[in-house]
Amino acid sequence: MAEQSEKEIIVVKYGSKAVTDAEGLNRMRIRHHVSELAGIKGCHDIVVVSSGAIAAGEAIIPKKIKRHMDMENHLDVQSLATVGSTKVFKGWQNAFARRDIVTGTVQVTNHEIEDASEGRVLERVLRNNIRLGIVPIINGNDAMSEEGSEDYEVARDNDQLALHVSQLLGASHLCLMTEVRGLIDPVSGDVVPTVAAENIGWALSIAGENGNGTRGGMKSKVEAAFEAAHGSSATSAHIAHAMESSLEEVIAGQQGTYFPIR
Repeated sequence: MAEQSEKEIIVVKYGSKAVTDAEGLNRMRIRHHVSELAGIKGCHDIVVVSSGAIAAGEAIIPKKIKRHMDMENHLDVQSLATVGSTKVFKGWQNAFARRDIVTGTVQVTNHEIEDASEGRVLERVLRNNIRLGIVPIINGNDAMSEEGSEDYEVARDNDQLALHVSQLLGASHLCLMTEVRGLIDPVSGDVVPTVAAENIGWALSIAGENGNGTRGGMKSKVEAAFEAAHGSSATSAHIAHAMESSLEEVIAGQQGTYFPIR
């Protein structure tokens, strides 16, 4: 039996644009991410939270079906997620397998984290995967989340899902990897290097609105990162560019926007 790992846990979340493009799933990007993750796996246990199921599904679904779909209809969006989620997980699985690393897929709703008994089951599964050397690949379960519920909101916002997972596992770091270099100062155009209690109000004001008006986008990332660093789990948090940043340097607070533990 494998012994319980004593390495620090790092939760790394990749946004939809970090794993997909206009053509759907971008395997080159995923292979790049896996290269970065494999580089830190010797010193850290890693958990991946991946978006991209809806975008991947939209790219591959046939036109004869798509013409009957309405992207404002949550059931149609959920159907896209059922099509795309397998493709996203397979992309991660194949990329890790090239490095002889085994992955396990976990689809999560808010209920499985907030409910005490279900949360314990999720935690046990994730910790056992980590103990065995299996890298969990987690995604919000869009297809099984009711519209308007907290489940649906968390499923559509993997920033908050990644936060919940990092808190559940007591992760040492939460890395939110996106298509920008971090939180950008609109005046100077530079990356804001650090966000703490002293400047969180200003940081939220320049983050703008979330991606669809309620969830996703930079504001969601700033909120999740700040809560991680200032919550009970005491998790250092980071926002950085998925393709241009060195994950090792992000964890060291040398790239992207760093949210130190209070």
